[in-house]
Amino acid sequence: MQVNKFVNLCKGDNNFARTNRFKLTFGNIKGQSEFWNIQARGVDQKELSFNASAVGLPSKNLDSLDVKRFGALFKVANGVGVDSVTVTFICSEDMRERIFFEGWMDYIYGMDEKYSQKMGDNGVTLDHAGLYRMKYYDDYVAPLFIEMYGADSEIVQYRVKCFDAWPANIGELSLAWGDSSEVATFSVVFNIRDWVGTDVGQDAREMAESQALDEKALAENSDHKQHLEDVSAENSVTPDYEKMKEEHETRMAKHADDLDKMGYEQTKTPGWRGVFGGKTWTKKPFPPTPPPS
Repeated sequence: MQVNKFVNLCKGDNNFARTNRFKLTFGNIKGQSEFWNIQARGVDQKELSFNASAVGLPSKNLDSLDVKRFGALFKVANGVGVDSVTVTFICSEDMRERIFFEGWMDYIYGMDEKYSQKMGDNGVTLDHAGLYRMKYYDDYVAPLFIEMYGADSEIVQYRVKCFDAWPANIGELSLAWGDSSEVATFSVVFNIRDWVGTDVGQDAREMAESQALDEKALAENSDHKQHLEDVSAENSVTPDYEKMKEEHETRMAKHADDLDKMGYEQTKTPGWRGVFGGKTWTKKPFPPTPPPS
């Protein structure tokens, strides 16, 4: 191995990915507004990303099948499998993180806003007819995003999008009389349908190109607007323009007066939904003949 080449590589602009430079975010959960726990409904999903202390990037494997045609057996791919994602969360004092995922999981098996509790000597009574009836798949899944940042920058270097994530397991939270400075944590296992690693560089290039096009269109629109304002200002101070406008209005008024004297009246012509409607001159109807005396 060329040690000097490796040392030079480490000293250059190339750096190594750091496992502590990450961010986890959730997409919209369609059924969150129907969680039976009011506190779980009001949790902002963006705040959960700050308390995600550990996450594992998902793995993916291809299933194989033995095939024999001529000669030795060989394998071909015949399926794809993805593993679950495990995330560790730090608990706030009001336990909103755990309450949120409990509400999400409860909603999946029918414990929604219609669920009712009756507190008595025996505790909670499960009397909701829809309990333990699973919700529709699209109502409880949400996308899950995992982003890795550069070692010395806030630029996203790698992003994983997990499709159709939902909590399959909420881990236990151990309590003990011990060090009072120990922070409570728990883990959530998410099942996902699939995941892809996105080309962040391509996203950045497309974003830059889109921004450049927007700036160009904005500049062209600004130039066009300024041109119209200049033409309008020029026409407003041109004596010939004002004179032509006044002569046209005079001719139209005289024309209307002459037609009125000739027995014509102006009526509005209806068009298709008023778009092509206009005005036309028609002969006034003759006055009715008086009855004989």
